[in-house]
Amino acid sequence: MAEKEVIFSAEYRIPPEAFYAFSTRSMNRQYAARAKRTNFTGIIKLAVGVALMAYILYVRGQGGLSPLNSEMALVLGVAVLGYGLYSFSYYRWIFPRLVKRSAREGYEKSSYLQNPVEMKFYSTGFEEVSCGKPMDYRWQQFKRVVLVEDVYMLELREGGRTILIPRSVLGEDKYLLDELLATVCEKYKLALDTEY
Repeated sequence: MAEKEVIFSAEYRIPPEAFYAFSTRSMNRQYAARAKRTNFTGIIKLAVGVALMAYILYVRGQGGLSPLNSEMALVLGVAVLGYGLYSFSYYRWIFPRLVKRSAREGYEKSSYLQNPVEMKFYSTGFEEVSCGKPMDYRWQQFKRVVLVEDVYMLELREGGRTILIPRSVLGEDKYLLDELLATVCEKYKLALDTEY
């Protein structure tokens, strides 16, 4: 693309917060169906666990179980209740913490994220240079553009990669990028979304 006229160029580092926001959205989207299923089955397991514990406690109170059977039933009831609670809470509270920790570790280990990224934008695409390695992209290669939390996320059609461009670090150039991406989305029929 070197022969094309540069519309504008920018150099930036992707801030940790932008990467964490992207990682969270990406993982939530990737596991959305599984989370819905796990939440539903977790509610059922939790209800069964509560009902089982109530029944065991009721039967124990009536003296209907031998001491050995009573202890075994109680352990079983606690296990079912605990598993139900774990299933119910996994995608609500545990998974987000795991994603955040994973994103933090990924950010710290990534040379791409730890070094400046240089971009040269053209009407037909852009060149990205990171760690001295240039990559050329054409606008036709992208499926959609997403703007979330002041970060543009350019999602490729193939390969599963999303390129992050944080508006907040571009200064006044962010308005040039806004104009360019609005034009590109219209010309190449790319969706301009606000949800990743």
